Amino acid sequence: MAKQAVMFKRNPSSDSNIGISFTQPSQERNRGMPIAIIRGCPHNKCRFCGFYKTPDGTKRQKFSIRPLAEVKRDILAGKELARGILGIHSQDGRIRSVFLGDGDALAVSTGYLTELLLFMRANLPDLTSVKAYARVRAILNKRAALNRLREAGLTDVYVGFESGSDEILAMNRKGVVVSDNLSAARMVAESGIKLHAMVVSGLGGAERSAEHAQKTADMLNAMRMETIMISRLYPPYPPERYTRTLGASFTLLSEEQQVSEEIEMIRRLVMDRPIYVGGFACCMEYLEANTRDGMIGKLEAILGRVRNGEHLIHIASNAGPN
Repeated sequence: MAKQAVMFKRNPSSDSNIGISFTQPSQERNRGMPIAIIRGCPHNKCRFCGFYKTPDGTKRQKFSIRPLAEVKRDILAGKELARGILGIHSQDGRIRSVFLGDGDALAVSTGYLTELLLFMRANLPDLTSVKAYARVRAILNKRAALNRLREAGLTDVYVGFESGSDEILAMNRKGVVVSDNLSAARMVAESGIKLHAMVVSGLGGAERSAEHAQKTADMLNAMRMETIMISRLYPPYPPERYTRTLGASFTLLSEEQQVSEEIEMIRRLVMDRPIYVGGFACCMEYLEANTRDGMIGKLEAILGRVRNGEHLIHIASNAGPN
C-alpha cells in the first residue's frame, strides 16, 4: 500500500526528527483533512515497520497523546485553510472527510475520541466520513465502545492484520495472533463501522511464502471488509540487519517472488472487493482494481515485465481500476 506522508508541526520535546506526522492510505490521498491525535505508535515493536524508529532501528519515537484542545485548534485551522486555499483538504473549501492518525487513533480513551468526533460534527457541517488507523489490540480493548463511536461519527477503520499465520506474526513481533485478528474484524463489522484490511506481502520470506499466501487469504476470506490493501515488504533498515533479526531461516523475496506471492494470495480470495497493492512507507506507484481478477491481470502483466529485467520501483503501475 503506497502511503502519503503528512507533516503538521515539529514536536520540540520529541527525541526523534519525526515530529507530529503520519501517512494516509493511497486511496485516501487528497480526499480529506488528515489530523494527528497521537504521536507515534503505542506498540512500535513490529520488525517490518520503521515509521517511528531511526533509520538504523536502534531508537524509537516516544508515544504520546496530543492534548484534545490542541487537536481541536488544528481542526479549526484546517477548516480555515481549506476555505482560503482550494485544493488543500478539499477542492471547493468544504471538509467532507477527516482521517485520524498516527499509528493507532483508537489508542486514546473512548471519552477523548467521542468528544472529538462530536466536535468535528458540530464544526464541520459538510463532514460525511471520519476514518482512522486502528490496531487490533485497541479494537479488542474497545469492544463495548465501538457502537458508541460509530454513533458519534467514526465511519471507517484501517487495520493492519499483516498475516494469517501465527508463526509469521510472532517472528515479526506483531503482538497478536490470528484469532485476535478475526475477533477484531468481527467486532468492527458488527458495530457498523467499515473495515479496510491491510496485509504485507513477503512478510514470511521465501521459506514461508506459500504459507503466508494461503493462510492470509484464508484469514481475509473469514472477514467482512470494504477494501483489501497489500503492502510490499521493504525492510525499514539495511536488509542485512533486518534479516539477522529474523534468524537464519528468513530470506527476503526477490521482486519476482513477491509479485508471484501477491498473485497467489489474491487468487485464493473468494470475495470481490476493491484491492490495492503497492509499496510500504514510500510514495511508489500503486495498483488499484475493483475485482480480484482485475488485480490478478495487472499483477501478471507486471510479473512479465519484472521477468524481463524491469524493477518494481520503475514500473508506473497504476492504470486505473478494473
